[in-house]
Formats: sequence, C-alpha cells, structure tokens
Amino acid sequence: MLYLGSLEKNPVTEGKLYNFNTLAKLLILVVTMFEVMVVYVLFALNYLYKNYFRDFINTLAEIDKILIKLGHEFNYNSEFLINVVVNLAGPLFTFCNVAMEVDNVKREKLTPIPPVLIFCHIFPFMLVHHGESQFVTANIILHSRFSVVNSFLGKLYERAAQESKYAGRQKKVGVISDLLKNWKSDEKILNSCIQCHDKLCDMCDVVNKIFGFIIIVGSVIQFNTIVFAFCYCYYSISIRPISTLGWFFWSLYRIYELTRKSVSAHICAKELKIFALQLTHRKVSFTALGLFPLDATFAFTVIGAATTYITIIYQFQ
Repeated sequence: MLYLGSLEKNPVTEGKLYNFNTLAKLLILVVTMFEVMVVYVLFALNYLYKNYFRDFINTLAEIDKILIKLGHEFNYNSEFLINVVVNLAGPLFTFCNVAMEVDNVKREKLTPIPPVLIFCHIFPFMLVHHGESQFVTANIILHSRFSVVNSFLGKLYERAAQESKYAGRQKKVGVISDLLKNWKSDEKILNSCIQCHDKLCDMCDVVNKIFGFIIIVGSVIQFNTIVFAFCYCYYSISIRPISTLGWFFWSLYRIYELTRKSVSAHICAKELKIFALQLTHRKVSFTALGLFPLDATFAFTVIGAATTYITIIYQFQ
C-alpha cells in the first residue's frame, strides 16, 4: 500500500494496459489495495483458528477409526491425489496466464507493470485460492464420510428386511455379516452411525467458521473480475486480442471457482439429506458467515447479478 501511494504515475490508472474508463481503472486499484489488506486479515484468522484446524483433524481421525471398525476401508491415496489436484490446478493456471500477460505487455509495447504491483495482486489471490481449495477439500472429505454412514444405514435396512422375510427359519440370512464381524448387534452399529453423524455435523460447523471470511473475500474478488473481464473483452477485442484473451481466461477461471465452491457444498448437503430420510438429524448448511448459503443457487445468483451489472456498464459507457 505504501508502494502504491509513493508512485508518481500509477501504471494501472494512468497507463495504457487497460483500455477502459476511469471508473474501471479505479476499481482495479481499489481491489488491489483491498487484497493487500486481506493478506493481514487471513494471517490473523489462521492464528486465531488454529485450534479449530486441530480439532477438525482429530475429529476426522476419530470418525475414520469408528468406520474402520465397522469394516469400511478408506483409500487415502486417492483422497491425497484429489487434494493435490485441487490445490495445484489454480496456481498452475495462474502462473501460465500471468506469464502470457507479461509477454503481451512486451509484445504490444505497453508500460511494464512493476513486479511489486504484480506480487500485491497475485499473492493475496493465491492465499484466497488456497483457502477456497481447502474448503472444497473439506467438503469432499465430509461428503465421503456421510456417504459411508448412509451406506451402513442402507445395509442395516436390507438386513432388517431379510430377517423379517426369513423370520421362520432357524438360521437367518445375514446380508451384511461381513460388516458385523467386530460388532455383536445392529444397535451398536446404529449407535456408531449416530455418533459419526453428530461429529460430522460438528465438523460442518467448524468448516463454516474457518472458511466463511475466505469465501466472502473470494466471492467479492471473483464477482469483480467477472464483471470487469467481460466488459474489457467487449471493448478491447479488436484493439488487443491477445491481452483480451488473457482476461477472458481470468473470467472463466473465476466462474470455475464460484461453481466449485457452490457445487461442493451442495453435494455435501445433498448427501446429508439422504441421511435425514433414514435417521433423526441435525440440519447443516454451508454459509459465508451466515450472510448467504453456499449451494447450487449461489452460482446462478452471482452470474445473474454479473449479467445485470455488465448490461448497466454497457449502457453508461
């Protein structure tokens, strides 16, 4: 922020990199300064929420131990690979797109962007992206555990149906006998499912608390980028097509991030509804600090609002 204030001629608001109106240039500068402040807030939240991170990992370990005793086998290698892909896909795309834009500045003979300014924009973005990736990973983990609990309840139902069907026989047909080798009764399995469900609901509350601020910041940045990028592409496609293509990729990537957050939370909530049909439950929903729910309608709302703002900008341009 001190560096931006010390510049006699800001390359964003005064340069020719963004061939757009002054309001849009000012908006980019404000977003850049906002991202710098977000860095310090995120560092503070990481320190304040360190106990929640530890509790999340410990609770997950307890749930896995219970489910393993019930006979389920986890494939941790695949979960690790999914986590790696989710966390590395964004930085890889960002690096490629930034490299392309820096090369475009040289090719089109524009005023070079200072490395400090690039860092002030990219570093906060990477922090927010990493936080959102962890949110998606947490939802994937919760969804898989909810699915396992639901599968046990479904098999218990099948067992009860088989026992009632063959009640007259001396030897009952055990449909899930392989799952009951370490347990003596169905009541113990049901009690374990209830315990796992309650712990999973607690983990959902922890996820909401940890990642709520990150989701809000990411949504604001992504919404701003989507609106500006499409407007910039509209006005600059005939002047600088290559640079315009880079901003078009940015907008597509932001749309992907919005979709990824909302869909992962929606899938996890949908799995919880399946559990609700079989057992008394606690209602869980993922929100951004309680301001708005994160589900499939969230992405639709953002896209609709972005379309409205783009239309207004076109009319006043």
